[in-house]
Amino acid sequence: MTGKINLDNPIFGRMKIDFEKVMTELIKTMIDREKSSAEITIRFAIDMTKQYINSEQKITFTRIDHRINSVLKNEYRINGTSGNGYVINRNKNKEYTITRFRDNQISFDDSNY
Repeated sequence: MTGKINLDNPIFGRMKIDFEKVMTELIKTMIDREKSSAEITIRFAIDMTKQYINSEQKITFTRIDHRINSVLKNEYRINGTSGNGYVINRNKNKEYTITRFRDNQISFDDSNY
């Protein structure tokens, strides 16, 4: 299968599943331990091996290994923010979900008014 080199490419499918597991467990642990800060690190190791097929055609095989680490922190530090205006909820199945917070007030910044 041919595709763009981005995170939507199937080669990153396992990494995305693993990331979701780490993120879910980290958020659960943060809530359970009442921690306000944590960090997730993703590292990739890329291996490209050239091989000849039929002694004529040269193919480059690619393998991407990943390692995902999470660390709870006892400090609070802001370097940048993603997801401003989102809240984490626990649904009926006891799964954590992230949803955009909406109140009934209209803001000039709100594109839906």
